[in-house]
Amino acid sequence: MAERKFNIKLPNSKGSAGNEKIPDNIKTLLMISKESGIDKQRIYRYVKNNNVPYQLINDVMYIDETVQTQVVTEINKKSDMNKNHSKSTSKSASKAYMKQLEAVIKILEKELDNKSEQLQEKDKQIANLIRIIETDKRQ
Repeated sequence: MAERKFNIKLPNSKGSAGNEKIPDNIKTLLMISKESGIDKQRIYRYVKNNNVPYQLINDVMYIDETVQTQVVTEINKKSDMNKNHSKSTSKSASKAYMKQLEAVIKILEKELDNKSEQLQEKDKQIANLIRIIETDKRQ
């Protein structure tokens, strides 16, 4: 996968005493998760694995709103690609399964034809035996 580069740089304050004012243009991963419907852990992994700039305030990870849009878009693209791959894999599996079913159907059709021929032969044998019995009764 091509590495995604983000142009926005945020200062990385490694925690603070607790009274730091949080800028309005940044959101926590939980906020982004709730807004986008994407699992918080998935967002976290994406941020960490793709070196997305973030700000750590009071041990909470914050992301700039413009970067957030890019992150959500990229995660959704990746999710769509995975869904499409799953669909094509499902289609391949379905095609293979259908070929197996068709092979089984052909075998069963041949067996059915064979049984029909056997029944016709038995019907002839029964008819022949009935004729023999009737001939013996007349004598």
